[in-house]
Amino acid sequence: MCLKPGRKYCHLGRLSHEVGWKYQQVVRTLENKRKAREYVTIRKNGCLKKVTYEASKQVEKVVAPFTQVIQSFGYH
Repeated sequence: MCLKPGRKYCHLGRLSHEVGWKYQQVVRTLENKRKAREYVTIRKNGCLKKVTYEASKQVEKVVAPFTQVIQSFGYH
């Protein structure tokens, strides 16, 4: 959640642990694993975008005549 600067907040896991909940460490471990997977996915998607952009630049000259025909019909 996005909070405004200066707002007070608390973590639900910490509060639950203080009143007897026994799974704070389990949830923390699972959350760290989720964050690691998300980081890898973001990095992979960034690399895929770069490769796709480079490939489109290489093919641009070959498909230029077809692009002109498509644009002549009003598509951009």
